Amino acid sequence: MSEIWQYQKRTWQNSASPKPPLTLSPIIPVLLYTGEEAWNTPVTLGSLMTLPSMLEDFVPQYTILNLRLRDVSSEELTQSGSAVSWILHTLKFAKAPFEVLSHQIDLAVAALEKLSESQQEEWRRAMRFILLLIRHKREKSERKPLFEQVSEAIAVHKRKEVTDMILTDAQELMLEGEKLGIFIGMQQGLEQGIKQGNANGMRALLISQLLFKFPPLSGKVQARVMRATDEEIEAFSRKILSANSLAEMGL
Repeated sequence: MSEIWQYQKRTWQNSASPKPPLTLSPIIPVLLYTGEEAWNTPVTLGSLMTLPSMLEDFVPQYTILNLRLRDVSSEELTQSGSAVSWILHTLKFAKAPFEVLSHQIDLAVAALEKLSESQQEEWRRAMRFILLLIRHKREKSERKPLFEQVSEAIAVHKRKEVTDMILTDAQELMLEGEKLGIFIGMQQGLEQGIKQGNANGMRALLISQLLFKFPPLSGKVQARVMRATDEEIEAFSRKILSANSLAEMGL
């Protein structure tokens, strides 16, 4: 909250003269809780301090809006029809059975399609969130059909944009390898793009760790890592935690 107010102050300081009086906007702190268990941790600033009672009144006090998704009905979440409301609605079902999540994604995508032209940036952010939710919250076997479902549910002229969003994560992982001077080829197509991106991303991450722990790293070792099977990469990733040399790593 302090950082936000500092930003507002800097914006005022950088504004053209004559400056209006400095005014700060209020902030509503929101605790968005997506867990299944009850929240028992104190959220006040005072709970982070060990204070004698005489000093408690000098600690800033503020009200926090607690939003536990599990306790909010879908009707309450989506009644505004905003992009954020449908993001929260979809997040509520992130760990639901496949058929349930699939149905809720259909509802969310259909609702987001109704956003006006002036809200297209909100649409993009919401779609990006839904795709990331699929990627990070669902099993690998479920991702492809869910990605395809999203793509088929949106307007035809937007499908390429969404396909690009789906491929972005894989491309970013592959770029990590390119930063190390390693060429990583990317297969065309959604399934191959994501699979190859994940695999090459793990190899790039391992090389980055090896460069940090055992510099300098020869091109021969880097090439060996890039040729390694997924099982070998997994084994190398475990060994690097305790190994004291490349020889101990088996490299």
